[in-house]
Amino acid sequence: MSPDAGASAAGSPSDALAAFASTALADAKQAARGDPDWRVSEAFALGWQMSEIYRPDAPEQAPPIQAGDLPNLSQLSSTDWDEIGLYQLQAGISKLSEAIIVAGLTVPDAEQFSARLRPLTGEDRSAALKRFHIDLLATLTAADFRLGKAYGLGLALADATRFPANYHVELQSSRASVLAAWIRDLASAFPPHASRAVAPSIERWSAWAANPPQSGEASEAQMVQRLQSQGRVWRSLLSGEKRPVDTLQQTDYLTAGEASLKNAGSLARRFLRHYLWACLGALALLIAGIALMFLAGNPAGIVSGAAAILAGLGFGWKTIGTSLGAAAARVEAPLWGAALDEVIYERITPSQLIEPSSHK
Repeated sequence: MSPDAGASAAGSPSDALAAFASTALADAKQAARGDPDWRVSEAFALGWQMSEIYRPDAPEQAPPIQAGDLPNLSQLSSTDWDEIGLYQLQAGISKLSEAIIVAGLTVPDAEQFSARLRPLTGEDRSAALKRFHIDLLATLTAADFRLGKAYGLGLALADATRFPANYHVELQSSRASVLAAWIRDLASAFPPHASRAVAPSIERWSAWAANPPQSGEASEAQMVQRLQSQGRVWRSLLSGEKRPVDTLQQTDYLTAGEASLKNAGSLARRFLRHYLWACLGALALLIAGIALMFLAGNPAGIVSGAAAILAGLGFGWKTIGTSLGAAAARVEAPLWGAALDEVIYERITPSQLIEPSSHK
């Protein structure tokens, strides 16, 4: 290979500058549109994956493999799952490598790390994973603070739900409030409706954990068994594995529509109170026009009354209708979005934990 070819393969400074400009422009356009950022969801999933590698789930008895069949995922051994986890770690870092390179940083070598990690056990394995985790967290945070926050969030949320016996510590209000705050901070980067449904769901679980009843449908024994599956739901929504609206049923859309109409009516009432003077002026013209039509004994009076009525209608519509229509157009999507957030939250959270007031 010629020197020129080698330089071209490695990439010249102008190529790096062009890549940086292209990425920056794409990010700016995405932010301007308010689009979610798939890299944030990827960093969140990467943090969750790191938790699973650092503290693997307790091995379960795998179903037997029939003679001549290939094993499916449920029939893999803990060693197989550990190998899959390392491959997922490599894949996740590769997907985020462009953001790291554009920031002028070195991409952590997950493949080389995996090769070193495989023969290690016990404390040596834990220490190696901890060092790699710190390097990865620092790199992602330096490349884009949202990536570092999402990675840390995925790790913390996995730790809070994968081992339900620790819920007293993991779901205490001080920790849960931080997780919910991080999720809301990243709301525009996560898939639509994900963060605003997951954050209050975490807060409801935290409120339950502060004082779990010892009997009934929301008892400690009943709900602890559901925490792992709840965590997987949160992960699927924030990682983009599942669209939040895919959790809804037909009745949920009806509930959201009713809530949206109710909120729109409340907005209209507030708007009309703000324009009370305009309403009174239009009403006065209408009354005056009707009075003129009834009291007048000649065609000229009737015409004057009709003109006053038309003026009142025109004044009211021009002053109130135009402004109300413009306001309604601006808030229609947010009102519908907020209603969807609420029904998704109720759909993904066990009904035993939802306060009755949230159904009103």
